[in-house]
Parts: sequence; C-alpha cells; structure tokens
Amino acid sequence: MATVLIAFLVIMFLGVPLALAMGAAGLIGLGNLNIVVMAQQLFVGLNSFTMIAIPLFIFMGNLMTDSGLTEKLINFCNSLFGRFKGGLGIVSIAAGAFFAAISGSAVASTASLGSILIPALKKEGYGSGFSGAIIAAAGSLGPIIPPSILLVIYGCQTGLSIGDLFMSGIVPGVLIGLVLMAYCYWYSRKQGWRGQEKV
Repeated sequence: MATVLIAFLVIMFLGVPLALAMGAAGLIGLGNLNIVVMAQQLFVGLNSFTMIAIPLFIFMGNLMTDSGLTEKLINFCNSLFGRFKGGLGIVSIAAGAFFAAISGSAVASTASLGSILIPALKKEGYGSGFSGAIIAAAGSLGPIIPPSILLVIYGCQTGLSIGDLFMSGIVPGVLIGLVLMAYCYWYSRKQGWRGQEKV
C-alpha cells in the first residue's frame, strides 16, 4: 500500500495529470497481485443470476425510449392529471413513477423523460430551474419503486430476499410520488400556472 501511495505522489509531482497518475499508481499496485486470482475474483463477482437483471432493466429503459412507449406513457399520465393546476409538472412526476416501475433505473428515467418533458415544460411557461427539478425528482423515484436496480444489488450483496426488498419499496415510493405531486400542485397555484385542457 505504501508503494502505491509513494508512486502516486511521485508521478503527480512530476506534472502528470491526476487521472493518469491514479491509473499508473493502480497499475503499479496490481503488479503485486496474482493475475489468475484476480481473474477468478472478477468472474465470481459477476457470476450471479440475479445480477443479470441490471443490464436488462437498462435495456428496457432504452427500448421504451426508442419504441415511443415513453411518449405514450406521458400521454396517458396527461389524460389523468393534465387538467389540474400545474398539470404538466404533475404529469412529469406521475410518468417518472410509472417509468421507474418499468425500468428500475434513475438514469434511464431521467434521460428518457427529460428529453421530452423539459422542452414541453419550458413551452408551458415553467422556469428552467423548476423544470429540471421536477425531472430530477421524478427520476429519483427509480431507485425506490420496484423493480429497482439498487435493491437488486443490495439484495445480492447482503443475502436478503429481493422480493421482500421490492415489497418494502412500494409504499415509500408511492408516498414520495404523491408528496411530490402535491407540492407541484401547491407551487403551481402559487405561481398561477394553469392546467391543460381536459383530454
């Protein structure tokens, strides 16, 4: 360990960029390890049946975006909540909750919803900061509402039942979504933002 730290400091003080200095020090530290043991540990860490869910969740989020299912999901939420004050903000949070229940990824939810809803929110007169905050809050429901990638990883690492973890995420996820919708409604009334026409 001391060798790696000394190598890092020496390389860094020679004027090498920080990222390259960290990488070089890491390579020096790997020189002390057995390459066969390292390969076995990498394989054992990835050889998990439940971990297959993670890339499949991300693939599902990309599939939803590319197939146009995200727009249909937004239109469905718009038919339910669009007529209320601040309707498009409430639609954003509801669509984020539905998307989280399908993809399980905060990044996929935020990217998919943000590309469609942020321009629509700005067009309706919502501020840029508030629009970004709504999409970020809607995306944050991804790790809570099952099926959540973080709950799968936590269950694999701790040995807890992933089904029980999924069950424990339903109520908090729904409550957080409802509180976010109520805040959006209250803030929209305060700002005087209208809802959309009834679908």
